[in-house]
Amino acid sequence: MRALASSLFNDFVSCLWTQQGVRSASSEDQRFIGQAVNTAKNADAVVLAIGQDMTMAGEGHDAKNISVTEAQSALVEQVGNVAKKPVVVLLLS
Repeated sequence: MRALASSLFNDFVSCLWTQQGVRSASSEDQRFIGQAVNTAKNADAVVLAIGQDMTMAGEGHDAKNISVTEAQSALVEQVGNVAKKPVVVLLLS
């Protein structure tokens, strides 16, 4: 994700920080959300990428719904509470 973020935003921003708040799409581990929250406090804008990865759905293996884990929900809520506007959420499914 960091490489993608860097390549997409290099032409538009002078400084880009990335912080992984939840370690994988299926993880319920919330230990790293605080680091993402601290990064978001100082950011002019936040882009959160949440949702599913190819281990959860893919060709011939469809997801039954577009839900996110409790850890991802907590990430969105906590970052949204401290971030300046705008906060953009990318839902991958």
